[in-house]
Amino acid sequence: MKIVSLVFPGFTLIDVAAPMQALSKLPGAEVQYVWKERGLLHSDAGLSVEATHLFDDAAEDANILFVPGAVSR
Repeated sequence: MKIVSLVFPGFTLIDVAAPMQALSKLPGAEVQYVWKERGLLHSDAGLSVEATHLFDDAAEDANILFVPGAVSR
């Protein structure tokens, strides 16, 4: 099962961490964190997640596409 999560500067950490923790435990789960550049992206809580894939090389046939929220300030 291919699971793709969008990450971006300022994403809400709990929106990514909790669902992706659960989804990553599914049998055969392949998780990708996608942004326009590879590297660390800081969440609204100051913790970072690494973008492992670019838009161009992310799974096109993902079973789940996950998009977290963000708090506007």
